[in-house]
Amino acid sequence: MKKIKNILVFFCIFGVFIFNNSYAKSYQIDDAKSKITFSAFHAGNQFIGEIKKYQSKIDFDQKNLKNSKIEVIFDMNSFKTGNDMYDETLPTNDWFDIKNHPEGYFKAIKIIKNSNNNFKMIGNLTIKNITKEINFDFNLKNITKNIVHAKSDFKINRLDFNIGRDSDDSGEWVDLKIDINLNLIAKLSE
Repeated sequence: MKKIKNILVFFCIFGVFIFNNSYAKSYQIDDAKSKITFSAFHAGNQFIGEIKKYQSKIDFDQKNLKNSKIEVIFDMNSFKTGNDMYDETLPTNDWFDIKNHPEGYFKAIKIIKNSNNNFKMIGNLTIKNITKEINFDFNLKNITKNIVHAKSDFKINRLDFNIGRDSDDSGEWVDLKIDINLNLIAKLSE
């Protein structure tokens, strides 16, 4: 009888452990339909660029935010504006220092539901080996069983990551706040 009680206790504890550690759903970003852009003003003229190469790991379930995880690795050499002057400047030591820091990273710490399909993401952004906590709101649209469309628009301070500090730390030529726009389509992984 004692043996049966021990087995029942084991299965109860095991069941509680499994329930509390359930996994969120894994998604893969559809690169062909998604875009991550950045923009600011330089000498009064707006420039817009795109992050062309990145890898992501997304485990997300709006009913299981505690176990949702989002991680992104950016190829810093893939930040392109289409303007030769900007595209030659971005890799330099003062801006992205790509020779020493070829990748940037984002890792979510916490996701909070604000309302129906509106959420707040809190995470660590690492550029040039400098990590800062950032937060931004995002919205989910056109949610189907297998596809999620996420949109967000937020700003980061480039000086927080020593971007352009030597050549323009006052923001006289290039805005200090860089606008980041996320327009991502993610498919449920099979």
